[in-house]
Amino acid sequence: MDTKFFSKNNPLVAGVRQGKFLTPWFLAPFILHLILKLMGPVRTASTHFFLGFNLGIPDWWNILDLFSFSYTILVFFIWVKFVERRPIQSMGFPKKSNLSEFAKGVLVGAVMISSVLLIFLLLGAAKLDRIQFSGPFLISWLLVLIGYIIQTSAEEIYIRGWLLPVISNKTNLFVALLISSAMFSYYHLDNNGASVLSTIHLVIFGLFAAVYALKRGSLWGPCGFHFAWNFLQGNLYGFHVSGFDSESSLMYFSTSDNTLITGGKFGPEGGLPGLLILSLALLWAIFILKSREEDESLDAAA
Repeated sequence: MDTKFFSKNNPLVAGVRQGKFLTPWFLAPFILHLILKLMGPVRTASTHFFLGFNLGIPDWWNILDLFSFSYTILVFFIWVKFVERRPIQSMGFPKKSNLSEFAKGVLVGAVMISSVLLIFLLLGAAKLDRIQFSGPFLISWLLVLIGYIIQTSAEEIYIRGWLLPVISNKTNLFVALLISSAMFSYYHLDNNGASVLSTIHLVIFGLFAAVYALKRGSLWGPCGFHFAWNFLQGNLYGFHVSGFDSESSLMYFSTSDNTLITGGKFGPEGGLPGLLILSLALLWAIFILKSREEDESLDAAA
């Protein structure tokens, strides 16, 4: 196992030091919480304002809610650019191989959530209920796809792209991993159907995404993974996504009443199969996933 990624010289962490002002690490969780609290009413107001512009597109509220995360992205970009005075790229967005890294992340996320579905089917905990397709559905589906890219990227930006590096720069990566993953899970506690199991699941999710980002030295891969995990979960297979429903899924699988398996109203992220797949993914990221430096060494030797 290559442990070089677990260092303050990791590009994701070192980017913080490009700034003229370093956000105090002990204040970073509170700053994050304050920004998200302030952005809540802004996002809600925006969603309600645009509700009246619906042209018969299904799942319009969900689409607007997902798109409203763009305001949060903008605030963190402004903080980094004008308060910390460092480039946006230093948050984990190197220009090199960005699309390929994102695509690889999408593949990882698709395999993982599809593996959860496969376990459901093998255990008899899910069965295909219906498939839907229409013109309005297709428009909604594409808009939700874009919305999930925005929403999942927002979470990666402020948790793994900002909070994790800021904390680790002055403490250590272990502390930063724990705090950032715990906060990621914390922001899902009020979601419909949240449980002890879903809380543990999301801590593991946060650890996996963080190790993935550190190994690859960027957020492109985790953004792709997070997007595929959420979008396929809610809009291909029709499951609850962290307690939220979608009206524009291509397929809908009905699930059994065994919430220990299916996660109940929270969705697969609240069940044991989801926890198993995330735990295996974390081990894969730690022991098997190649770091960006390893890839570059192999390319140079070829």
